Amino acid sequence: MLQGFCPTIRNGQIPYVPGGINVNGLKNYLKPLTILSPGAEKNGDKNMKIKKGMRALSLLLIVALVGVMFVPAVSAEQSDDQQFSQGQVIDPEGMELTRTSQSKISDTSASGVLKSSYDWIAGTNIYREFPDPVKSKFYSESRLSGTTTPYNVYKVGVRGRAWREGIFKFDKTDENYYSADAAVNYECSDTYVGGHWLAQSDHTFEYPANNDYYYPTTTDDMDL
Repeated sequence: MLQGFCPTIRNGQIPYVPGGINVNGLKNYLKPLTILSPGAEKNGDKNMKIKKGMRALSLLLIVALVGVMFVPAVSAEQSDDQQFSQGQVIDPEGMELTRTSQSKISDTSASGVLKSSYDWIAGTNIYREFPDPVKSKFYSESRLSGTTTPYNVYKVGVRGRAWREGIFKFDKTDENYYSADAAVNYECSDTYVGGHWLAQSDHTFEYPANNDYYYPTTTDDMDL
């Protein structure tokens, strides 16, 4: 004979189960399925019952379906770590601008180098070296043209900001006078770092003695 978790079916109609799916409430309905043909109660037709094993199977299927609902959220949070290998650097390049200017001053700089021409370098880089956190560099540099020699100017500065999925994560400024460098760095401490990242630098270069002022903006982004 066949048994199941459905209530008695009369004349092809299945009664409504109140309260929706409720595992505890299902116990009241996990009784043998009785299929009665029209007039069966009067005629004494034999009931057809589903095997008892169907009762346990039906309950297990419902519990399994409820459990599956929680799996996608956990998998999504782990996906950013699963697609990268150890030591892999994501978006290593970044954005950098270099502007070269000719000095109008004939004396020597603080470093003792004859002033001729100088480079102002503005850059932003956001990246991740798996499994390290997301990191970003924001920098403004003044250099003797074509070298790594610092070229001091009146003011050099940078404001660095970062967003993840449009959510503001970081904002810091560094400004220095009679210097050649300004820089700030960001390191994300979040457990989950997946999504779209955007980093932006607002740079300041001021050299009044040479009547030279430069305020560029650089950006960099990446997807994890």
